[in-house]
Amino acid sequence: MIDPDIIVLHPEILVPRIDKFIADNVDGVTRSHIKKLINLGNVKVDGILASPSMSVKAGQLIEVSFYEEVVSVEPEDIPIDIVYEDQDIIVVDKPAGLVVHPGAGNHSGTLVNALISRYPEIINVGSADRPGIVHRLDKDTSGLLVVAKNRNAHVNISTQISDRKVNKIYIALVKGHMSDQEIFIEAPIARDPHNRKKMTVVEDGRYALTGVRLLESIREFDLLEIKLLTGRTHQIRVHLDSIGLPIVGDSIYGLIHTSINRQFLHSHFLEFHHPSSGEMVQFTSDLPYDLQAFLDLIR
Repeated sequence: MIDPDIIVLHPEILVPRIDKFIADNVDGVTRSHIKKLINLGNVKVDGILASPSMSVKAGQLIEVSFYEEVVSVEPEDIPIDIVYEDQDIIVVDKPAGLVVHPGAGNHSGTLVNALISRYPEIINVGSADRPGIVHRLDKDTSGLLVVAKNRNAHVNISTQISDRKVNKIYIALVKGHMSDQEIFIEAPIARDPHNRKKMTVVEDGRYALTGVRLLESIREFDLLEIKLLTGRTHQIRVHLDSIGLPIVGDSIYGLIHTSINRQFLHSHFLEFHHPSSGEMVQFTSDLPYDLQAFLDLIR
């Protein structure tokens, strides 16, 4: 019996189909079993959910979890701000405080519970515990997030994210000042060996790249535009803290401030190719009231 841990594979050549590659390289599993794991959301490529026919490039990281617990997600009537929707996608402006999908300690009251109440057809799109979800925002990060309404859209957008073709721009306020008008932070990220709830910059972590541009200096703070060029857990928060620019209000990596009760981080701009038409689509979200009010306070 396979132990329910994560197996990590690093293909050295182009892999035409991920399901066949895993079945050929992991003892004791069939291709149909691998397809089941993929449909449960248990297989990721560079952190992005895989599809059975997905091709994988040399050097990409494949993670396979054999833990097959199916989480039951119940619909809940939770109000959400829909920026755009059509037959393929939903673009949500997520408020701070709303968890994206069920997990440890959050079995209800999530964005996914709200989505399946409003769009029951997405229940079988992607994995059982996060239907429709192709990327996430931290609980206390607000702003834009795209959701897939069907399997084709799910695979298409997941592939765009994996290929770094989705443009995601955030607004952040940090304590301290940039050394230059524009910088790139290139530093590998992994889980903190001393605190499993945190991520940190470590030499043998996963490659991570963040673009940072100064928008405005306000007293002891800098208002920044952040371009997320890879998608590691807590990447923006970890990278900024690693160069001595902690995000204001971030209780884990940043700087707690009495006048703001969450991290000053907002998903401001989202751009990608529409999964059906192929046309480039763009969405923008202004700073929410709490963040704008804090800016007004310190100006």
